[in-house]
Amino acid sequence: MEEVKKIYVQIPQPNVYYGIKVNKNTKQEFKNEFVNQRIEDLVLYTDYELKNDNFKSVVKNELYLHEGDLLLLEEDNRGFFMPKEVKFGSIDEAVEEMNFIKKQISKVKE
Repeated sequence: MEEVKKIYVQIPQPNVYYGIKVNKNTKQEFKNEFVNQRIEDLVLYTDYELKNDNFKSVVKNELYLHEGDLLLLEEDNRGFFMPKEVKFGSIDEAVEEMNFIKKQISKVKE
């Protein structure tokens, strides 16, 4: 049986988040049932607690930020976080990138 080669592309997940690009004057606070966070002086301070019947762990993190860093907000879970493994941009940037990929795939097919 002859192998059929096709072009596949990872389909983007259109997850939408609120976010901020931080600068030296950024001051924010966020709290939900999982985390207590504040951003001040280019530091994201996060306190959270993990527990079950057998253990309790209290964690305090400090994430040192740079001007222009993007922080996304996941309100129902982890609060502010810095995206690391996935590129984030505006909706217009995402559409532009997908149109570019479509054009490149069309060239390969020719």
